[in-house]
Amino acid sequence: MLANFGLPSALNRIIALGVSTERARKVLSTALLSTALLGGLLVPLMFAAADWLGRVAFSAMAAPAEVAGVLRLSSLLLLLEALDSLVMAALRGAGRERTIALSDLLLRSAHALAVGSAVLFDRSAEALLGVMLLTAGARAALRLVLARQALGIVGCRWPTICFRELAALFEFGRWQWLKQSGAALYGVADRLLFGGLFGSVQLAHYSLCVQLAQIVFIVPAALLQPSLGRIARATEAGTRLPRLGKQMMLMQLAVLGIALLVLAAGPWVLLLLMGASDIDGRMLALAVLASTLMALQVAPNFILLGAGENRRVGLIAFFGSGASLLLCWAVHPLGPLAFMAARCLQGVVALGNYPTLRVTLATLTGAAASR
Repeated sequence: MLANFGLPSALNRIIALGVSTERARKVLSTALLSTALLGGLLVPLMFAAADWLGRVAFSAMAAPAEVAGVLRLSSLLLLLEALDSLVMAALRGAGRERTIALSDLLLRSAHALAVGSAVLFDRSAEALLGVMLLTAGARAALRLVLARQALGIVGCRWPTICFRELAALFEFGRWQWLKQSGAALYGVADRLLFGGLFGSVQLAHYSLCVQLAQIVFIVPAALLQPSLGRIARATEAGTRLPRLGKQMMLMQLAVLGIALLVLAAGPWVLLLLMGASDIDGRMLALAVLASTLMALQVAPNFILLGAGENRRVGLIAFFGSGASLLLCWAVHPLGPLAFMAARCLQGVVALGNYPTLRVTLATLTGAAASR
């Protein structure tokens, strides 16, 4: 999540606002090559730190050598995922949602088949990650071909870095990177900390509850992701702002409905996966509450990002995530339930985006009226 440096959102926004074919080539080439170079610096660091992390941080979860191997392969996998996310952002900016959907159907099906085969014939984590590396590389390469066609970029010119475009990408992307860093603290580091504190058995229960609860967040995020370019164009032109407000209200009601459905169906899923003796409805309820608070920020965040208010969104997300993780560590002596409850703090902090959203919509509406 950290290896793309927030560039996908910046790339999406630049292309969505309409650029020439030559600038599209420059900005895509710059984003891909700079991510490959900068992200490539993180891979050797992870290779060097893997043995130490296996011994010190995750000894309660697995043998240190096994953890180190998984960390090394995962760092390579995440770099490929970072490059793929850039190509996806370019396709979204160009409005090629149908291309994305069809390629995802094909590529994800092939990925599932390959991963399933790896699990059946070799149950080691290394074999699984090796197959995932191959499919991630193939996915990024194929989508790059599709993106070049969508943007009208022809030929096989070597990628180059345009420092002017790099500055434009980082101007917007650095705050998105800060936001993604907060998401890593909230969605990744908390599980690593939980596993180190309570062990693998408790981590399995915690992770299942969090994954079920994330449905509340994932659905609105997936529905609004293709709209980022349209939101950017609408806020830039000052049009369709009342419609954006109505859509946001409908999305918030949908979030509450999805949360109730997950609360109702979640215990049955836990019963199926873990058995009656391991079910704790309180853990799931707290996970759903934390996810709902975050899901209520999805629509406001997309509108603020489309309006260019990425700095405030990034700062609040990072601060809220860091504070939530610190609180999780502080209350962990009280047990797993207290740890889970502390995750709600990020959603509470993120409510600070609403005053900014109200001011932003009022400003844009006034500007549109004056035009």
